[in-house]
Amino acid sequence: MKVIHYRYLDGPNVYLHRPVLVMRVDLEDFTERESYEYRGFVERILAALPGLYDHHCAAGRPGGFVERLYGGTYFGHIIEHVAIEMLTRLGYTSNFGKTRNALFPGIYDIIIECKNETVVRSVLQVAMEFVEACAKQYAYPLEEQMIQLRKLVARSELGPSTAAIAQAAARRQIPVRRVGAGSLLQLGYGKFRRYVQATMTQMTSAIGVDIASDKALTKQILDECGIRTPLGVVTEKVEEALQFLQTHNVPIALKPLHGNQGRGVTVDIRHPREVEAAFAFAQSISRAVVVEEYVRGRQYRLLVVDQRLVAAAERVPAHVVGDGVHAIQELIERVNLHPERGEDHEKPLTRIVVDQAVLRQLERQKRTLRDIPRYGERVWLRDSANLSTGGIAIDVSCDVNPFFERLALRAARAVSLDVCGIDLIAEDIAQRGDPQSYAVIEVNAAPGIRMHHHPSMGESRDVAAALVDHIYPRGMPSRIPIVSVTGTNGKTTTTRLIRHILRETGLTVGMTSTEGVYVDEECVLAGDTTGPQSARIVLSDPRVEAAVLETARGGIQRAGLGYDVADVGIITSLADDHIGQDGITSVADIIKIKSLIVECLATTGLAVLNADVPALVELAEALRHPVAFVSRYADNPVITRHLARGGMAFFQRDGWLVEAAGSL
Repeated sequence: MKVIHYRYLDGPNVYLHRPVLVMRVDLEDFTERESYEYRGFVERILAALPGLYDHHCAAGRPGGFVERLYGGTYFGHIIEHVAIEMLTRLGYTSNFGKTRNALFPGIYDIIIECKNETVVRSVLQVAMEFVEACAKQYAYPLEEQMIQLRKLVARSELGPSTAAIAQAAARRQIPVRRVGAGSLLQLGYGKFRRYVQATMTQMTSAIGVDIASDKALTKQILDECGIRTPLGVVTEKVEEALQFLQTHNVPIALKPLHGNQGRGVTVDIRHPREVEAAFAFAQSISRAVVVEEYVRGRQYRLLVVDQRLVAAAERVPAHVVGDGVHAIQELIERVNLHPERGEDHEKPLTRIVVDQAVLRQLERQKRTLRDIPRYGERVWLRDSANLSTGGIAIDVSCDVNPFFERLALRAARAVSLDVCGIDLIAEDIAQRGDPQSYAVIEVNAAPGIRMHHHPSMGESRDVAAALVDHIYPRGMPSRIPIVSVTGTNGKTTTTRLIRHILRETGLTVGMTSTEGVYVDEECVLAGDTTGPQSARIVLSDPRVEAAVLETARGGIQRAGLGYDVADVGIITSLADDHIGQDGITSVADIIKIKSLIVECLATTGLAVLNADVPALVELAEALRHPVAFVSRYADNPVITRHLARGGMAFFQRDGWLVEAAGSL
């Protein structure tokens, strides 16, 4: 077997109204061969992937696919189900798959619902290799491949904060599109398009981010606003750190000037002999090191969005609790087995990694990984309380004293950030503070929000929804009107006429057509631009107030739609011009492709169909949205019947275009 090519359809398409990946495969020696022809094949594949027993297939019940395996089914179909099962094991819930012959013997298109192109592409490749290995009876390292695929998922999926924002936007029916392989999301269309990256919004001040990234500058600004921060200096010399310790005679903390997630931080340093190692540890992250007094107390994160305190959490550093039986190393391993702990940010909590920071922390407590703590004894493994280093969070949003709430809002204003996380140390955040009982340690631009969504104790706080409400206040639209036009003939003329009418109302209109992409009077891209990428050019332009999209058959078939739903879908005409192209064998195939335009409509959408084309009249009966018919003839019986049922129609009479509704 071999892969011929992949096609990613990242919008609604002829297979599914969600993204899919199509793998075209040449079955080669397996052409026209079936599963029952290979001795032991079915048993080998089921032993490796027992979840296949639950697959329904055409039978519509668990076990249906296994029946097909024993009774005989083609290998493209088997690859499809193996890929779906592998995706299930990787944590994906999609279960859509289809396998279609691509007109030539042995050439098949395997179509899988695709939430992550990088992962699904790799899964399909592994599935094909595994099926071939089972048939030819040679060993295949499936479990090793699954380990690599899980790592690929962790690397390529959205981080927890960005994913939560995407989900919150989707719940409000706001269009969401990932841009690139990182954490940048495009929300909305046209004039309502907004960008968000992690928890930085389009309104986030670049100066504010720069201030928050510089710990020394942040401290200076907060101090000038009367917000207490630890006394400290910035230096590149260990001698100055030693001098600070000796001069002030207080425990100190050392941290990189430019760092995050608690990397390179050492706290509660009391003796000169500890300074050199801690200084080198901080300099492994940043040449410049912050040397400051160590403030005792509990560590808190206060999350501010648009001058509102939306969540607060107490952060507890990574630790283990002794049971009097197991050594510290074993206790760490047991903690890491918790289902909510994963690598990096893939799960609500992060596994504890035994690294230099952990070993140094144990050494300061005169312990080793082999020590067995007594029952109930807590052993600290880190100084920093970051979740990314194994810490946990306890929700305290309802406990915050108004003093600290006002303090957090002042700190956010001071550094000019619309969204930020205020890290502070206090004896008890529920009690009113005084200048000696707290200190603001840091202000974080783009704060992680998984600690608020998934606290280890306390109530979950939907910070992502608060962020989306900040970007799109309730009542603010996220979409512009979209008219999508397809058909065999008349598409371009219809598109241009609608654009002209909308422009006459004063709107800035974006248009895609066979003549190019236009925004108002400007041609931003010349050529035949009727595919999904051209639609995205229009919908991502913040000048555009309405979009008219000529949507050709080829673009729909090869790449799907460039939007999720339109307000109006128009099919102008239908002919057999494209039969013989791209696997089209009949007019029914053409209808199936073009009907996507009138299937993918908003809740209040309208389908406009040509009443002079019998196939389109028949299509109208299958649509769930209202239909408006158009005709060149006022006496078209379809129009008469439609109006009698209370429908809407447009027709030509005495040289005029007449709009009619109901029996009028």
